[in-house]
Amino acid sequence: MVKIKNIPRKIALIYTALGLVWIFTSDYLTQLVVPDNLNDAFKIQNFKGSLFVLLSATLIYFLAKHYINKFTEKEADYFMLFKNNPNPMWIYDVESKRFLEVNETALQVYGYTKDELLKMTIFDIRPPQEKEKLKTHFKGPLPNFSRGEWLHLTKSGQELLVEISSFAINFQNRPARLVIAYNLHTSAENIKKLTIENFELSNFRFALEEATILSITDAEGRIEFINNLFERISGYKQEELHGRDFTELKSKEHSAYFFDDMWQTIRNGEIWRGEIKNIAKDGSAFWLYTQIVALKDHLGNTQRYISISSDITSRKMAEESLERHNRQLQSIAWANSHLIRKPLSSILGLLELIKLNDGLVSPQTLDYLKKSGKQLDEVIKEINSHSSSH
Repeated sequence: MVKIKNIPRKIALIYTALGLVWIFTSDYLTQLVVPDNLNDAFKIQNFKGSLFVLLSATLIYFLAKHYINKFTEKEADYFMLFKNNPNPMWIYDVESKRFLEVNETALQVYGYTKDELLKMTIFDIRPPQEKEKLKTHFKGPLPNFSRGEWLHLTKSGQELLVEISSFAINFQNRPARLVIAYNLHTSAENIKKLTIENFELSNFRFALEEATILSITDAEGRIEFINNLFERISGYKQEELHGRDFTELKSKEHSAYFFDDMWQTIRNGEIWRGEIKNIAKDGSAFWLYTQIVALKDHLGNTQRYISISSDITSRKMAEESLERHNRQLQSIAWANSHLIRKPLSSILGLLELIKLNDGLVSPQTLDYLKKSGKQLDEVIKEINSHSSSH
């Protein structure tokens, strides 16, 4: 960098020397045109003038030093930005094309030591086919700023496609150019990586939206987003529910405690899981198995809640139907058990009577047996008909 530490001292010394020469030589000139009795006045005047020059020089010195210090601090800041820049940077001499300064990133990317690069020219980091292109580039006057794509060569022989930004500067009292190199291979790889990640995220989002029922609310439970599946199953459009809560969809299936427990769970940062019965826009019921997660910022404050659900309406309807069927069967079994017991008791009693009579059966007893058997058969038929109808 330009050495400017001695500038304040030089300014003050030059100013002092010129001032003193003028004061003391001007006396002789003055005596040629003024009387001798004014010598004492001239001496006083010389002293005052000398004092003025010394004070002025001192003031100029400290002012210059103050501003130079500020300039030096700025220069140091810029040098740190140069040295620690994440992109390769260097300064080269316009005339000789030799490297004058390089930053750490340039050393890492190109594989040379600083001493090696400072002995090289910018032609030395080009492959043969680029050197002629570079010579042509330098044939005309260079603008203060230029930009272009170039092929560079590292110490290991690897070719790098870089975008060069070049600025005209004055460095170490000579015309120079400051260069920033952007590695386009790395940029292309990053773009490719981001493209793949975006593609994967798009596919993930598509799959998630097609396979699950999604809704997002703010921290107060006001709806911000519902996906297509939610619209389909509920019958509501996004614009109809945006900014509202889920009161519109609530059924009478769940108690206040059910929802209090849900809110307490998610406000504690835990995942709530459960089955919720909702009412669609057309009045029909639908069931969702729902998981609700709090989305927090970097400070841990809840910003939103995301609800991921699956439709379990068919399963719940099948369960309800099976439960109703079981209740009906239980009712039939209880009612018919009493009807079966009557003819069965009669048959058992008649058989006991036959046993007591040593196996002799009277016509009257046979009639009772036939009658009880018919009653039992009718009851069984009725049970069968009820069972088949359900």
